[in-house]
Amino acid sequence: MTTAEVPDQPTLTENTHTDVYVVGARIAGMSTAILTREGKSVVVLDDGPIGSGQTARTTAHLSNVLTYRYHKLEQMHSKEGAKLVAQSHTIAINTIEAIATQENISCDLERLDGYLFPPDLKSIDEIQQKLEAVHGSDSLT
Repeated sequence: MTTAEVPDQPTLTENTHTDVYVVGARIAGMSTAILTREGKSVVVLDDGPIGSGQTARTTAHLSNVLTYRYHKLEQMHSKEGAKLVAQSHTIAINTIEAIATQENISCDLERLDGYLFPPDLKSIDEIQQKLEAVHGSDSLT
């Protein structure tokens, strides 16, 4: 928030016509604008700077590690359901990387290994379940 230089954008001063209006210039709005713009004119409307609000306060890490771990997702939605969740997150991360590359966005995007440690020795079985669930999902291995 303190180091990013966000260019001022013009204020809308007259009626305008476009194929798509997007309200909100935070991460969701800007992502929507980028994904819907192919072959369409797009106008993004916001009452503040691009990327402000909570978007400016995030660490912006992208991860396939979810609040509900994959072994729990398998219990709730089946192995196939958990696999779809993993695939959707992988596609989202790959899409963000592709957009950053195509648009030449200097955002220090870097892929890093992630590690999950048990909080105590009693949690070893749970870590083993998580590992088995992840290895059962082709999109994460």
